[in-house]
Amino acid sequence: MKFRYLFVFSLAALWLSSCTIQQHVHFNRDLSGKVTSTIDMSMLKTMMSQMPKDSGTSSMPMPNMGMMMDSLSKSPEMSKIKDIEGISNVKINMDKKTNVLTMSYDFKNIDALNRAMAQGGTGAPGGGMGMMSQQMPKPSTPKDFKYFTKRGRYITFRMPKSEVPKEMESGMKQNPMMSGEMMRFEYKISFERKIKKVKTENNIFKSDNYIEYKTNIEELMKEKKPLEVKIKYR
Repeated sequence: MKFRYLFVFSLAALWLSSCTIQQHVHFNRDLSGKVTSTIDMSMLKTMMSQMPKDSGTSSMPMPNMGMMMDSLSKSPEMSKIKDIEGISNVKINMDKKTNVLTMSYDFKNIDALNRAMAQGGTGAPGGGMGMMSQQMPKPSTPKDFKYFTKRGRYITFRMPKSEVPKEMESGMKQNPMMSGEMMRFEYKISFERKIKKVKTENNIFKSDNYIEYKTNIEELMKEKKPLEVKIKYR
């Protein structure tokens, strides 16, 4: 039984080590908005289809995509996010054609957004992804951490310092397929309004109404200071 779970989580870590996780926060004019997180599950689906049939037991078979989706939809993070005042339309969906998993929810204001992110609603890479979150970098931060703060027409976004789980760090050292360069993260923050100015020490792409930050697990862990962006909107 113990070996089975080790095999499953190793598989999840290997799959995550060669994927791109995209996380997008969009603000409406009144600073309500929507959070969307997507991750490509096609590689995991392929790996699961190639698992040996005797990897499970009669009482606890090896997981399949249906079991995985059920686990994600019933994860503690999802339940807690749904209970937050100011959070609505919490959804998790798998596109059967593209095998892209999408988690999304609407937020009424920045306070609701911060509380949802603190519960795993994309507050960290892979947040809200249930079982997969156990293989992701963990932010060492209090639950009242403010990811977004507002002062006048400025919105500041901060990411807490993250730590790589020991299992992932060990796997990255032992398995060349689990290169930190292969696990990529893309953060996007967009506005219904136009962006006037952006101030940051990180390598950020700025457009008229959105900013984008792309990195990988290796670069993320090398950064001396976590991501921090100060945005002035019109």
